[in-house]
Amino acid sequence: MMENKVFMSFTFYSTILILKMYVVAIITGQVRLRKKAFANPEDALRNGGLQYYREDPDVERCRRAHRNDMENIFPFLFLGAIYSLLDPTPAVARIHFFIFCVGRIVHTVAYLLQLKAPTRSVAYSVAQLPCFSMALQILLATIPYCCFLLSTAAESISWGLQKALEMSRAALNRPAGEHRCSAVSPESRPVGEERLGPGYRRVTNPPELLCHAAVPKCQGLVQATAAPLWRRRQEEASAVQCLLPPLRATHSFTKITGGNQKEQKINSPSTCPMH
Repeated sequence: MMENKVFMSFTFYSTILILKMYVVAIITGQVRLRKKAFANPEDALRNGGLQYYREDPDVERCRRAHRNDMENIFPFLFLGAIYSLLDPTPAVARIHFFIFCVGRIVHTVAYLLQLKAPTRSVAYSVAQLPCFSMALQILLATIPYCCFLLSTAAESISWGLQKALEMSRAALNRPAGEHRCSAVSPESRPVGEERLGPGYRRVTNPPELLCHAAVPKCQGLVQATAAPLWRRRQEEASAVQCLLPPLRATHSFTKITGGNQKEQKINSPSTCPMH
């Protein structure tokens, strides 16, 4: 960074402008003391009484000059720093910085010394020219990157909208009532449970396939692959069971009596046709 001649030139002129702002702040304080016009009552009490808690035209003029510096020098610090990173021609960059610095100094002198118009306005306008020039060059250098980002975002949004449209069309073409689950009520039979008799029930489906257990009163669509996947699992389990020696399968049941649940195990004979 220190090897960049443009940035070193920018640092020099920026430091001069910041020192000028400090000088204006000191001048404002000195004018307050000379005119005995203080902005705070405690300062007025210290320097003669509350009658000096007042405003003065000369103090307000200094404050306006200082405020105008802040409104213009701070944007220049940002624009000049970014402009220095664009690797411009050192001579052209120095001209930009020099014109702005001289214009701001003349503007402050004209403001504080109350020079005749249009001295202050001309100085202000001349100082704005290099700022507009640097801002335009920064925009021209960064527009290609911004256009690339905008085009990428537009393509992503278009792809997402196309996928959403395809999904909505598939949902509309699906037969009415297919892969839907009804609302859960205390009287309805719980999905995934098989009633074996009074007070007995057995879970037959895995919990991840039960939309009723996940969302009360679910009315959304169940994935179409859930039922075939469960059937394939049942077929694989039956095939493995047929390869094993005949065993008595043990099923776990829950007996509901008087609000209490008791775990019971009932042995049932193997139902494999090969045994």
